[in-house]
Amino acid sequence: MANNYLQFSTDIEDLSHEERAWWTKAIEDLDKGEEEHEGYVDFQWAFQGGNLWLHAEESGDVNQLCDVVHEFIKANRPEYIFTIEWGETCSRPRLDEFGGGAAVVTQHDIHWMTTGSWVSEMIATLPCPIESCDNRGRYNSGYCGLHDIEFNEGNGVLRGK
Repeated sequence: MANNYLQFSTDIEDLSHEERAWWTKAIEDLDKGEEEHEGYVDFQWAFQGGNLWLHAEESGDVNQLCDVVHEFIKANRPEYIFTIEWGETCSRPRLDEFGGGAAVVTQHDIHWMTTGSWVSEMIATLPCPIESCDNRGRYNSGYCGLHDIEFNEGNGVLRGK
């Protein structure tokens, strides 16, 4: 049996006393289930000096963390930009069990990307390897849709969509 992990480590620096109090209450509210999440905090946290360390050693809910950070920014630091990157790993070399992602949180939005979505977007922009073909987007055969039909009897699966 293999174990899957989602890991991250980041911080928010230079918290004021008011911001520390805000975080303490926000974490307590999450624990009680008073926010939109299910009554638990699915990431680790600790005050270290004037900073707040946010991390996950085995698993963590990046969505939950980003939602709370978004509320923090709106309430306390409207000009602040928070970034986080995470890794998804597996204890065994199982196919497609590795990846990761990143998020950027501002007062207005949370912007996401995963390595899987990035790979798909890149494949969708690749030209067909046939020199005279201007089609973009590749099937797993390596060809565009038109040439997948011609050279692979149309058995390819579109990549990047």
